[in-house]
Amino acid sequence: HEALSKIKSKEYSEVLPVYVFDPRVFATSEWGTPKTGIFRAQFLLEAVADLKQRLQGVGSDLAVVVGKPEDIIPGLLEGCVSPLVVCQEEVTSEELQVDARVTAALQPLGGTLSKIWGSTLYNRFDLQSVKQNGPFSSTAGIKAMPDIFTPFKEKVERQGAVRRELPSPSAGALPLPASSPGPNKLSA
Repeated sequence: HEALSKIKSKEYSEVLPVYVFDPRVFATSEWGTPKTGIFRAQFLLEAVADLKQRLQGVGSDLAVVVGKPEDIIPGLLEGCVSPLVVCQEEVTSEELQVDARVTAALQPLGGTLSKIWGSTLYNRFDLQSVKQNGPFSSTAGIKAMPDIFTPFKEKVERQGAVRRELPSPSAGALPLPASSPGPNKLSA
C-alpha cells in the first residue's frame, strides 16, 4: 500500500487511517431509489468495523467519521506540514467530483491527494503491461480491447495475472500522529 511504502521510505512518519461515511452515498438517487441498498450498507459497516479492528491489532486505528470528505479531511490535517492523503482511485462522475473537491480543500494546507488503483480483481495497468505480458500489451494497447465482454473475459483469463495480495502491516508499521488520542480511542 502506498501509505505504508511512504512510511518505510521515511517520507512520512505518521499515518492517520480514516474512513468517511459520505451522506451523499446514502441519499436517494434522481430516480427516487436509494443509492446504497441495505445489504450494501450492512456490508460496508461490517467491512469498516473489521478494518478498524485489524488496524487496532497492529497498534494503529481507524478514524470513522460522517460528513463530506472535502469538509472532514482538512480539519483532520490541521497542523500537518505538506500532508498527503492517499485514497482509492475512483471512476464514476460523482466520486471524481468528490476527489476534485478534496484536492481543492487540500491546496490551502499544501497537501496533495494521491490515488491508488484497487477497484478491480485485475489491476488495469497490468492489462496493458508489456513487462507483465498483459493481454492488451501490444502496441495498440488498451485500444486492442474487445468491445464485447466474452472475448475480453477469455483473453484476460488466458493472459491476465491477478496481483499477489499485499501482506498486512506489521505491528508499529502505521504510527498514529502524536496529536491523535491513540489506538482504540478514535471514534466518530
